[in-house]
Amino acid sequence: MGWPGKTTVRLLLFSRMRKLLFFIGCLVLLTIPVRGQELREVDGICYSGDKPFTGKSFTHYDNGKVKMESSFKKGKKDGEFKVWFENGLLNEIRHYRKNEMDGQWTTWNDKGIKVGEAGYRKGQKHGQWLVWSDDGKLIYEMYYTKGEKSGVWKNYNDRGEVINSRSW
Repeated sequence: MGWPGKTTVRLLLFSRMRKLLFFIGCLVLLTIPVRGQELREVDGICYSGDKPFTGKSFTHYDNGKVKMESSFKKGKKDGEFKVWFENGLLNEIRHYRKNEMDGQWTTWNDKGIKVGEAGYRKGQKHGQWLVWSDDGKLIYEMYYTKGEKSGVWKNYNDRGEVINSRSW
């Protein structure tokens, strides 16, 4: 038995190319984000069609800019969520785990200045919370432990001086 002929080689290559293209096509379909309008929420679970949705979803402003990027796992909020102002600047980054607020949340104003940081764990306020003025000056420093006020809470003036504090 000798080398295969040109026709056999072409058919073999064509067959392998079809399989490869099919595989690549499937991968592409799995990575295409779903627009938010195609999802529906029922009892806290997001569905695409009749199945709980896993992946990223995007909603858009009328001008076409992204309004929100959401992450889901088995229909539940899970991972990073981002919210933008209509001007394209980032407004919030939120984190969820199994449909509960979990991790750091950060908020900016429409000028791009950070105005808030908050911590959550298993759906409850947890950790340090900071609030800044619209011009970026620290106003409040607060702490929570498992949803309860804790530690020393401080209020600052325009010069960064503590003007009030309270222990919890």
